[in-house]
Amino acid sequence: MKRDPIEARRDVSILGYRLLTWFDEQRGGRAFMSYRMVQPAGEALFEGKEYSPAPSNGIDSDDSLVELLAWLTLQPGDTDDDYFDDYTQEQLEWLKSSDAEEIRWRVSAHEEDDDSDHHCTMVFTDWED
Repeated sequence: MKRDPIEARRDVSILGYRLLTWFDEQRGGRAFMSYRMVQPAGEALFEGKEYSPAPSNGIDSDDSLVELLAWLTLQPGDTDDDYFDDYTQEQLEWLKSSDAEEIRWRVSAHEEDDDSDHHCTMVFTDWED
């Protein structure tokens, strides 16, 4: 897959998925990012704007990526049902997959790591074409 023409802040791989984030805008003292999560086959699974990491996390930090993955892997029952109103059938099916489960497990392990001292315990590797 060729590099996107966007100026990615982060372009990383996790379990063969590509996660890109880039600056969208500054509003009300908060930075907003756009994101795209691409499946190993090359098709976009999730795309969006309006992602604003917690103020305690750097906008392009590993912790911000973990936070985004936590949102992207929420399952029905984890939050209000209307959160999933705009999800495609493919996205809903993916949430039931072993890949989504593995990412959820890694996010959960990161969040439960008391020794992290606010350092990300997940390892992200830069995406290579």
